[in-house]
Amino acid sequence: MLTRVRKVYQTATTVRGNCCFPACLSSLTGIPMREIPYDDKTDCWQSDMNGFLNTRGFSLTRLDRYKIHDDKLYIMIDEYLRGGAHAMVSRGTKVVHDPATFLRKNTKDHSRMTIKQYFLEIKNDQGNERDD
Repeated sequence: MLTRVRKVYQTATTVRGNCCFPACLSSLTGIPMREIPYDDKTDCWQSDMNGFLNTRGFSLTRLDRYKIHDDKLYIMIDEYLRGGAHAMVSRGTKVVHDPATFLRKNTKDHSRMTIKQYFLEIKNDQGNERDD
């Protein structure tokens, strides 16, 4: 089980490879963000990501909110009514790292109403903790 978060911040809002999801993944796994292949515009991005993560000893599983444990770390995805989504690191359902903090002037953007929320669990398939 992953227990530590090394905070990695996204450097752009729309450029693939520098957005919120790779920053969250890097924060949890220690894999440098620049090495994470990410294209959320394909229908199979999650299976493609799992293929990459498997080569590093990790796996990615999508979970609904009712399967979340308060003591575990997840990538929490909020999908918004007006379109778009944002990824953050959470412990249970509580956000512990928002990789966009430095990019936003107002981190509490109430114009975005969440219509769907799900969680991605990162497992270290080798059974050991990552080294920092």
